[in-house]
This record gives sequence, structure tokens and C-alpha cells, in this order.
Amino acid sequence: MLENLTMLQLDRCKQFCKLPASIGQLKSLHRLLMVETAVTELPESFGMRSCLMVLNMGKKHQKREDTEEINFIVPASFSNLSLLYELHARACNISGKIADDFEKLSSLEILNLGRNNFSSLPASLRGLSLLKKLLLPHCIKLKALPPLPSSLEEADAANCTSLESISDISNLENLAMLNLISCEKVVDIPGLECLKSLVRLYASGCTACSSTIKKRLAKVLS
Repeated sequence: MLENLTMLQLDRCKQFCKLPASIGQLKSLHRLLMVETAVTELPESFGMRSCLMVLNMGKKHQKREDTEEINFIVPASFSNLSLLYELHARACNISGKIADDFEKLSSLEILNLGRNNFSSLPASLRGLSLLKKLLLPHCIKLKALPPLPSSLEEADAANCTSLESISDISNLENLAMLNLISCEKVVDIPGLECLKSLVRLYASGCTACSSTIKKRLAKVLS
């Protein structure tokens, strides 16, 4: 019944495990903060929150032997959150493939999916024309980076140890930071030499592509 509620904060309510379906009735809710809760599923009514702008449901990373593996369930209605500009879902155990209607989250500026278990990202990621930060560290099952939006300013895929291929990034004219530390299976970074705004490149441990990186950067310096 709290129709005027704009922010709901449940951070570190570690026994809290389920959002009620009635959360879909909170018509004015702009910020939902539930860091380190026990929630593993969002109700189908969640997508009715058309005014939601910030969702932080990140969790503290725990070793597998310390916790039972429960996959996080995201409802189909989630793509209706067209005003959402910050999504933090770190260590939520999101697995498999992420739905390809991601581009419907057209206002996203910050996307944090670090320490999850998905194997691929949707091609529709490129349609997020306002996205500035893409944070994917420690996604150890991710094998490929699809084409990324030209608005991107920061990309972090450090310790994605299964990552093998990266799509051409020559369109990322605003990219200032690229972190690929310990992505040892990546064999090339196509378009690296075209990144005119790049200030910081972290590539230590990228043993398979170190010589290729040097050749691409040499083109810039020559």
C-alpha cells in the first residue's frame, strides 16, 4: 500500500529470502537496495516497477564449499524496467545464458555482473546505447565477449579464465579503461589500436595474446 515509497533498503538482511509479489504495486519505487540478502528469485510482478532506476542485489562472494549453489531466477518481466540505469548483481549465481532481450533495458549506464556463472552474454548487449560501465570480473565460465555498445567507457573482464574471444572493439571510441588481467586464453583484441580514448589497459597474464597486443599497439606508435 506504500504507493509513495521511493527507496527500499534491505542491505545485509541475511535471513531475508523472498520478495512479496505485492512489490509490483510500489508505483513510485526508484531505488531497491538489497545487498547480501538471501533472495534468489525475483517475483514475476517485479517488471511492473516501471519507475525503478537503481537495483543493487549484489552478494558477498563465498567459496563453494561454504554455501549451497542455488541459481538466481530472473523473471521474463525484468526486461520491462526501461528506466533502470544501475544494475548490480554481483555473485548472484546467474547461470547459463542471459536472455537476449537485454536491449530493452535501454537506460542502463552501469551493469555489474561480476562473479556469476553464465557462459555467454546476449548479442543485444550492443543495443544498450547509454551503457558506460560493464563489470564482469571473475565470470569464470564466460567464453566470449559479444559486440559492445560504443558508449562504453569502462570494461572489466579480469580473471575471466575461460574467455577465449573478444569481438572487434574498434567502435569503442569512448573506452578509457580495459581490464583483461589473467584472461590467459584470449588470443587477440581486435580493434585495440583504434581506441583513441584508452588511458588504462590491464593485460598481465594474457599470455596467449601478448605478442598480438604489442603488434597492435606498435601500429599506434609508428
